[in-house]
Amino acid sequence: MKIFNFYIVILVSLGGCSPFLNGDKDLLVPVEGKDYALVINENYEAQRFILNLKALTDKNLCVSVDVWPNSIGQLSFATDRAYVLIGEEKYPYLQDRNFGYCVGICHIKVLSGKSIKGFVTFSEFDDEAFLEEKAKRNLIYQVQPSFCDDYS
Repeated sequence: MKIFNFYIVILVSLGGCSPFLNGDKDLLVPVEGKDYALVINENYEAQRFILNLKALTDKNLCVSVDVWPNSIGQLSFATDRAYVLIGEEKYPYLQDRNFGYCVGICHIKVLSGKSIKGFVTFSEFDDEAFLEEKAKRNLIYQVQPSFCDDYS
């Protein structure tokens, strides 16, 4: 019983050092608007949404290759987290794609104060969202970077 109590005391003591238990979650998860900014603009002529992710913090950020668009403007497993919004009407991302298992470097590094750009093509969404050229379209897509100073 003494050994069990000893382990409980150790676990509780170590848990007190955890940033989550101390309420300092900013140490582990970058906050949009404070640590990074994601700006999404529409380019109707090019038939794409342009994404610009900028690191606002003095730390480097990393974005998983699974959540950033590939070189031809497609997203991996995005039907649950990407859609076009026009007013109150949602137009879904049409196809879940599996880009496969990542071997090697599986993140994109965003250096402090720098930005990365990508795009998502209109053809990834329901065609009805793009019938009216002058419509006010918003791509709703959340990217959650992480701090990556600890790895390459």
